[in-house]
Amino acid sequence: MLQPRGYLGGWFLYLVIFIGLAGALCGGFSIEYPAINLSGLKSLANGKNVFPILFITIACGACSGFHGIVSSGTTAKQVKKERDCVPITYGAMLLEGLVAVLAIITVIILPKNSPLLKADPNLIYAGGIAKSLALFNIPYQLAFTFALLAFSTFVYDTLDVCTRLARYIFQELTGMSSKKGGLLAGLASVLLPFVFLMASKEKGYLAAWPLFGASNQLLASIILLAVSLWLIHLGRRPWYTILPMIFMFTVTSWALVNLSLPFVKSLFNISGGVFPSADIWLLGVCGILLLGLSVLLIMEAARVLFFKTRKREIG
Repeated sequence: MLQPRGYLGGWFLYLVIFIGLAGALCGGFSIEYPAINLSGLKSLANGKNVFPILFITIACGACSGFHGIVSSGTTAKQVKKERDCVPITYGAMLLEGLVAVLAIITVIILPKNSPLLKADPNLIYAGGIAKSLALFNIPYQLAFTFALLAFSTFVYDTLDVCTRLARYIFQELTGMSSKKGGLLAGLASVLLPFVFLMASKEKGYLAAWPLFGASNQLLASIILLAVSLWLIHLGRRPWYTILPMIFMFTVTSWALVNLSLPFVKSLFNISGGVFPSADIWLLGVCGILLLGLSVLLIMEAARVLFFKTRKREIG
């Protein structure tokens, strides 16, 4: 069901892109927030630092490691020839970036005192798309329902692909290729999200979202690291992948440290009878694990590079 589901979901996506773009260019909506923050790198809403949280908030429109796994785990198994990968993968990232811009527009057209700002993100998004559909004389409630359906299609598609790829990777790492192994890998893939939902507050996905963005962009930096090593192995110049890799790794590591700090600080308060919430524990433990695994991969890359250099010198 992968291809027909993706095909039908694609039509939803293209239609929403067209509607959102038409609304952004022809809707006459006013932008309610300044383009430049003159107060520095501080949020105008709550005074908190924008950097580096900004770079892990909009995950799908950013340099996405998730798309790197999709390209290798799903796209590569369906393309007819290798040359097709360029328009598919690069074109998909351009469209995803456009989707992210349109999603931002659905927020910045809301007045600062709008009660919708306190609603769930899917309702804000659906409201913005519904306003754009008003240009085509479609009733708001009908347009709002359609936008929610399109949003749900994106989310379920992402969850489905994410779970499948996690199962692929788990089976490849463990070598369990049997049907029983696939079942165990599938259960292992949904176990951590289940823990997040059960242990955190009512809207557990909001607690996990910063971690998702950080892990997604961290994965992108690791993919860029692997590509850089591959280019070095081929004797090509790797700087156009090394420089963004350094930036991505720095920003995401910084964000993970910020997410893990409340958990680390809470460990010193346990003796006084102050226990942190489940959200803080989950974010802290997962953040530290991700940082540790990424450092191990960088050390492995450095070891491989050093071994290659030494081998060349000896040879």
